[in-house]
Amino acid sequence: MNKGNFPTLCKKNIVSSITILFIFSFSQLIIAAENIELSVEITAPSNTPEFGLASALEMFCPSISDAQADDENNLNAVCNFYLDTTQGTPEQKNQIATELSAKNASSNNTGIARPAFSSGLSGVSNRLAVLRKGTKAVSKSRFSYLSNTKPFLNNLNTAEDTPGGFLSNRLSAYANLSNASGSYIETDTEAGFDDGNKGVLLGIDYRLRAATFVGIASNYTTSQLDLNDPGSEISANQYQLLAYGSHFLIDNWYLQLAVQGAKQNIDMTRAINLQLNTPVNAIASADTSGSQIGFNLGTGYDQHLSHGYNAGIVASINYLSSTIDAYNENGAPGFNLNVNEQKITSLTSELKTQISANYSFSWGILFPQLTAAWVHEFEQSGDTITARFLSDPSSTPFSFTTQKADPNFFVFGANIQTLFTRGRSAFISFSSIQKLRDRKQWAGMIGYRMEF
Repeated sequence: MNKGNFPTLCKKNIVSSITILFIFSFSQLIIAAENIELSVEITAPSNTPEFGLASALEMFCPSISDAQADDENNLNAVCNFYLDTTQGTPEQKNQIATELSAKNASSNNTGIARPAFSSGLSGVSNRLAVLRKGTKAVSKSRFSYLSNTKPFLNNLNTAEDTPGGFLSNRLSAYANLSNASGSYIETDTEAGFDDGNKGVLLGIDYRLRAATFVGIASNYTTSQLDLNDPGSEISANQYQLLAYGSHFLIDNWYLQLAVQGAKQNIDMTRAINLQLNTPVNAIASADTSGSQIGFNLGTGYDQHLSHGYNAGIVASINYLSSTIDAYNENGAPGFNLNVNEQKITSLTSELKTQISANYSFSWGILFPQLTAAWVHEFEQSGDTITARFLSDPSSTPFSFTTQKADPNFFVFGANIQTLFTRGRSAFISFSSIQKLRDRKQWAGMIGYRMEF
């Protein structure tokens, strides 16, 4: 061996050894980092309120170990029990995390936003369907009627596209009452609940021409969510304004558009029942507000069949953007939360088929109808919820994302519309949502319209 190369070889060997040692050590650090666990045993998936809360407790509990204020003392009692591996079971600690997190309140605000949104648009859609069936203000040519309906239609005094005064049977007013209820199965990120929604829709519409209508409406909705956790509930009042229009492009093909804006007032109570060394029972309360904007754009085609039957197809796009303001809880010292603003977005397409028939009686015409719709949700990502304890001096946040929305579901419905003389009409409808992963819902609506 050339002695002159010996120092060089030694240097190369040393560098190689150091490099190998560094790579080995770095790989071990990576493996160790992947295996790091919280000192709290968590049996829930990482994207859950329980896991997020455990992570926050790990971070801020040491900072309140010498707490002086009552609020901090209450939270410190949870820290001592929760982080002590000799106390309690993982299941008990998961239950504590569920009680303390926002899972039992804010994660269910979508249960308020969407039903209230759909209530107003459903009422307007039913209203436009009644108009298209024909009233005193619609040309008789719009009817697909049985032969025995002709004597009745001759007494309708229906209007064509004739000029006339501002009213001239062009203006009408109507009222709809709606009621919906459903249930939601608890998931990893959202609490289960039973809900109910009631609404009153008042509106007026005006016939520009025999085939064109415009209108405005006001919808008031109350919502109540009773969560599976006793003592936890959410209630809301929503005030909604809508503007809409419909136009026949040809005799059987029409377009319709409805836009809406709304304001919400929301009240929440969250029951906190902790099985610590000294049990804790408290109620955290909060109130906040929210807003919504949305629209429905649709087109449909009705085909008149023989013997008074009618078949149709409707395609539409529905958009919803809802914001729920940030809020602070009160009433549960040490466990009150600050919850950040929440945004809920939905964009759906709907393809609906319908079949109806006409039956004439001495008092009017009856239009029974069956519908089936396929709804596809484009905005499937969950809603991120971020909260912190008001008594946490470090304001450490914890967050989780609600589960993704179902991409597809179906809505089946049945309704009966009636047409009377002198521009009066009424309807009653029922619908049921099917094939939603964790939710069941049905809705009913009645409405009456009179013309001036």
